[in-house]
Amino acid sequence: MQPRRATRLARWGLRPTERGYHRPAVPDPSSPHDLPQRAPGEIFVRVTDPPDRSNRTSIELVQDDRPFLVDTVRLALRRHGLRERRFAHPILAVRRDAKGAVIAVGEPDAPRESAIHVEVSPRVAETERPALAGALREAMEQVRAVTEDHARMIRVARERIAQVEFAGRLLADGAERARRVCAFL
Repeated sequence: MQPRRATRLARWGLRPTERGYHRPAVPDPSSPHDLPQRAPGEIFVRVTDPPDRSNRTSIELVQDDRPFLVDTVRLALRRHGLRERRFAHPILAVRRDAKGAVIAVGEPDAPRESAIHVEVSPRVAETERPALAGALREAMEQVRAVTEDHARMIRVARERIAQVEFAGRLLADGAERARRVCAFL
């Protein structure tokens, strides 16, 4: 692992394992955290050029952890003709103060945050970075809308199934039709 990457991952509270993967760990409290200040629910996106790699762009996303983030980021990058060269997705337990500053990392009961770091090529032109950041933010907002609405959708679908089953009993051959509709739902 390259020293700069190891330093950044260590600041995020990660330690390397034998197989090269990373897992959350309790960082040294005297070490400064590299996580950005952000309000609860806010999606942080930064697109920059690493000074030591002339052919790559670095992307950082920090937000509340939820399903589908990795696939969504990769799809958004492909839509912009970018190929990821490095992809790190640590999930960190982060406690923040009321203003969104990091207080602690690694506490077992702290809320989970997704801290995605991607290096892509080709290098994104400076004039195109705001559009890329906006597209990534919009994709993450769509993921949030879908995942936050998921439990409600399941509840409504179950209510509709119960209504169809009840109505099916009242019609001739309704039970069979209701079974087919419920299988569809």
